[in-house]
Amino acid sequence: MESAEEWDRRLGWTFELISKDPVRRKWALRLVGVIQDRYGEALHAFNEVWRDEGWSAADQAVGRAVAEPQGTLLDALGVFIPAESYADWAGLKYLLLYLEWESRYPDEWMASAKSWGGETRSVA
Repeated sequence: MESAEEWDRRLGWTFELISKDPVRRKWALRLVGVIQDRYGEALHAFNEVWRDEGWSAADQAVGRAVAEPQGTLLDALGVFIPAESYADWAGLKYLLLYLEWESRYPDEWMASAKSWGGETRSVA
């Protein structure tokens, strides 16, 4: 299980999504878009290699596709944590951040976060 420091290193920037400063929020939203685009490109590359050459040739593409979403809040939502472990889970504050972003800035959340579908996580 990742430490709080690892989560903060990877996702600390996401707190800008709920900043009262619209410039900071805009910066964070742009970064969300960049990360989503990079992940989409990596997943597309994996699918191309897998389709054309099969599983044995797709190892490098799989590694990239799995690594790209590591900077998104989707990680906070895509990990199974037993309910009795929530209090000790280092990712909890990011899960709560995601919900706070949704409630404070629903239009921004809808435009960005709703496209983070779990179906893209099937590579892992």
